[in-house]
Amino acid sequence: MDKIVLYLIVGIVLTGCTKENFIDTGLAVGYQDCSMLEYMKNNPGNWDSTVVMIEHAGLEKLFDGKDPDYPKFTFFGPKKLSLLRYLLDNDIERIKDMDPEECREMILEYVCVDLILRKDVPKGTASLPWPPIPGEGGMDISMLGGNACRLFARTQDYEGLPEAGATYIYLESRRKTTNIATSDLRFTNGIIHALATKHTFGSL
Repeated sequence: MDKIVLYLIVGIVLTGCTKENFIDTGLAVGYQDCSMLEYMKNNPGNWDSTVVMIEHAGLEKLFDGKDPDYPKFTFFGPKKLSLLRYLLDNDIERIKDMDPEECREMILEYVCVDLILRKDVPKGTASLPWPPIPGEGGMDISMLGGNACRLFARTQDYEGLPEAGATYIYLESRRKTTNIATSDLRFTNGIIHALATKHTFGSL
């Protein structure tokens, strides 16, 4: 029964994310006078599954700004649909059925100890998987989970004019490249860059 409900939720969200009513702006939203965890708890439509994962992993202090070792950091945040897709792909009914240590390791793969704003990300190009050609430009970053990633900005062409369109930020790992849907969500304990909903949790 729980599995059926999970499929229905994902189906509803996917149906709602059409070109007509869903916009990946990639734009900054500004400063909010609260911790990341407080913000996510107050926005359950996008973040309730992320909050459950954080709590199950025992990382509340980190995301609430109470970890003295990491008072501020950057979180490349996977939202609800990203986590639900992971559960479905791995035949898991609930986040709480997962091993807490595994949850901890996976969440930390999205945490960078450096504070990175949208304006800090250099322009670059994506790497090509085959034949393997590394991307140019951008910046390399290290995550608390021990994984290495790369950030780069890319400006789209517009009406035939080179680089006259919108600029998007991309997070690249060894497995895939994901665009950042909303950037520069700033809080008392750092910055969230929300990943696009097409990203599947755990694929960094």
